[in-house]
Amino acid sequence: MAGAIIGIGYGSVTPIFQTQIISSVEPQRIGIANSLFFNSMDAGMAIGAYTLGIVAGVTGYPSIYEVGFVLIIVAGLLYFALTQKRKTEASELSLS
Repeated sequence: MAGAIIGIGYGSVTPIFQTQIISSVEPQRIGIANSLFFNSMDAGMAIGAYTLGIVAGVTGYPSIYEVGFVLIIVAGLLYFALTQKRKTEASELSLS
């Protein structure tokens, strides 16, 4: 069941995020944005696995899920704050 959920998540979320990244840059920078997206995703998995492994060794496996939950909430709030800021800046530019 967990494998199916992860597969659905990666299969649907990754292309959505990639589309958002590509849509947010100029056409001549699409390759750089795409590369940065996938490199960041790979780095996040590597750093996350290493860091959460240390957390699990120190505090136990249940804490991994708590830390992961907090990270997801923080990332979501950060995403919404940054996209709201970008929308505000874009509307201010269009009014000028």
